[in-house]
Amino acid sequence: MVNWFIRLIYKILYPIAAWLINFLNIPIKGVFIAVWKDDQILIIRNPYKKYPYQFPGGLVDRGESFEIAAVRELWEETGLKIKEADLGEFVDLSKFAINRNETTLLCECRLKDEQELKIDYREVDWAEFMLPNEALKLNLQPSLIQYIEERTS
Repeated sequence: MVNWFIRLIYKILYPIAAWLINFLNIPIKGVFIAVWKDDQILIIRNPYKKYPYQFPGGLVDRGESFEIAAVRELWEETGLKIKEADLGEFVDLSKFAINRNETTLLCECRLKDEQELKIDYREVDWAEFMLPNEALKLNLQPSLIQYIEERTS
């Protein structure tokens, strides 16, 4: 019951918050983490977003680096634990941003050990490692489609 209620709140409030941020031109920073396990990439679903299938990620908190945010968001959304040193180079995705004053970076991470996915069924209601060609069949954000296509070509 509680998870259903929280998901409903996300579905109602997320579009309002996104519109306000864009309207007020509030600068925001975000990060995506492309997590690879062998030849599979981790895809999660945020059912309240326009493009629900995504890589783990989220907003960078005030005073937080992109690296720390990536580690935190990955753990919060999937239960996977990594270190900042596990992160690869960051790529700027800001040209794809919905908000005109948004900085979004993407980094890669290869899982070094077997870990169990643990999602909270609130913000994220599904997560799975899948082959890139299968991921491309989902309703992914355009920037993530481009990343997968470039990475696998």
